[in-house]
Amino acid sequence: MAGSDDDNLQDWQAETPWSLTNIRYGGRVTFDNANLSGAGRGVFWRPNGERLFIVTSADNIYQFTLTSAWDMSTASYDGSRSISSDVSEPYGLHFSSNGDKVFVMDYTGSHVAEFSLGTDWDVTATGWAHESDYATGSVANGNLDYPDTFTMSNDGKKFYGTDGYNIYQWTLDVAWDLDGGSGPTFDGTRSIGGNNIAGLSFTSDGTQLVMSERGNNTIRVFSLSTAYD
Repeated sequence: MAGSDDDNLQDWQAETPWSLTNIRYGGRVTFDNANLSGAGRGVFWRPNGERLFIVTSADNIYQFTLTSAWDMSTASYDGSRSISSDVSEPYGLHFSSNGDKVFVMDYTGSHVAEFSLGTDWDVTATGWAHESDYATGSVANGNLDYPDTFTMSNDGKKFYGTDGYNIYQWTLDVAWDLDGGSGPTFDGTRSIGGNNIAGLSFTSDGTQLVMSERGNNTIRVFSLSTAYD
């Protein structure tokens, strides 16, 4: 979890994967050498645990490489990418499965921005490009103004946002492509009594949803009868 007041990540470890029954605090890692600007607004890990990305309220994506997978104490700072020209206040980011695209939710602009990377899993490399946007704030697209959380399904066919209390869901016509085919379709919302939802993450099979809440500093886990729905 990203610290909102300083340049740190907090590590929590579960004895059983995706279970909060036995969970312990693993420590805090501070990234002073990265000179992170702004509050943490989203974290994404490369699936092999060897690269970490943090997006902040200063409209930057920071990149770190780990010499030992999932061990934040081995992280080194690679560089950053400014997205201020296309996103006014980011809240959450998600990479495509092969790392050639990244999607960022814009709180103030009420849209999802899609970017392509010149080199997979490297936001610092040349070839970066802003591809498209999807307005979540329009009535036809779900009427989600000021979205403050974002995640996607592992196959890139669905994405999700929240208003702090409810979860909104969309289905893409073409995986990992906001402009592909007929574009995204708004599926609906789920009210789960959230208290200022700060983060969403699905298990790899999509049958469980992990949600963090900044309103009461709580993490909750939900089971889904249909994966990613």
